[in-house]
Amino acid sequence: MKIQGSVIAAALAVQVCFLSNTAKAVSFISGSSFLTHSQADQISTWLKDTPGLTYTGDLVFTRVFRRNDDVPSIFNNAITGFHGSSDGIGPTITLLQVYGGANPNPQIIGGFNPQSWHQGGGYNFSPLDDRKAFIFNFDLQGNGPAIYRQSTHAFGQGHYQTYNHSASGPGFGASDLYVDFTQSGGFAAMSSYCVHNATLACEWTGQVSIVGEAFTTNISVMQFEVFTIESSLVVQAATPVPAALPLFAGGLGLIGLLGWRRNRKAQASALNPNDCGASESPLRGRSSICAC
Repeated sequence: MKIQGSVIAAALAVQVCFLSNTAKAVSFISGSSFLTHSQADQISTWLKDTPGLTYTGDLVFTRVFRRNDDVPSIFNNAITGFHGSSDGIGPTITLLQVYGGANPNPQIIGGFNPQSWHQGGGYNFSPLDDRKAFIFNFDLQGNGPAIYRQSTHAFGQGHYQTYNHSASGPGFGASDLYVDFTQSGGFAAMSSYCVHNATLACEWTGQVSIVGEAFTTNISVMQFEVFTIESSLVVQAATPVPAALPLFAGGLGLIGLLGWRRNRKAQASALNPNDCGASESPLRGRSSICAC
C-alpha cells in the first residue's frame, strides 16, 4: 500500500507541477514590440478600477494585430489591417507609439474599447451610466501615467465612446484620439474624455489632450498594436493537459499496482506455505510455474 500511495502521490505531484507552471502570471501572451510588463500591469489596474467592469485576477493581453511596416502602404491600411484583425472580437486595448505636438520624444498612448470594433460608419454611443471606455498616456508631459475617462456630464460629448468606419483606424471620443486610414497618422484633441476628480466629474480646467497639447494636434504613428483582454483564470481553465501526462501518470500507477500485488502475494505466502507462490528455485528465485 505504501508503494501504491507513493506512486499516486508522485503522479499527482507531476500534474500539480504542470498546472502551477501554466498558472504563472503573464502581462501578455503573444508579446509586444514596445509594451512593458509594468505598463501592462498599469492597464490592468485601470481596468479593475473602472466601475462596471468585472475583470479579476491576473489579466492576460493577447496581441491580435500589429501594423506590418514591411507591407507596401497600398495594402497596409485600416481595412486589411486593423479592421481585418480587430473587428467583432469584444473589448480590446489599442496601443500606439506616436510623435506629436511640442514633445520631441515618442509617447506611448492608447485606449480601452469595451465594445467590439466594426466598420459601421459611425459612433458607438454609451448612456450616462455605462461609460467604461478610457484613453491613456504612460508619461503625460513627464508626469507619469495619466488616464482620461469618458465625461459623465449629462450634457456635452461624453456619450461619444468610439468611432468606427472602414475608412479609418480606431477612434476614441468625438475627436480625442483618432488613427487614419493609412494607420500611420491621426490626431488628438479634447472633447469626450477627461480627468475625473473624486466625484467622477471632469476637471476641464488646465486639461490638455492625451498627447499633452491644449489644441488639436496631428500625430505620427510609429507603432500600432491591438490586444484582447482575458482573465488568467479563464486561460488556465482552457489550457489543455499535454497528451503525454495521462500516459505517464497511468504508467506510474501500473508500476505501483504490480509492486503492491507482489508484496500482497509475498505476505500471503508467508502465512500459507502451500501457496504456489511460495515455491522457490535456487537459480530463478520465485518459480513462475504454479503446480498447486
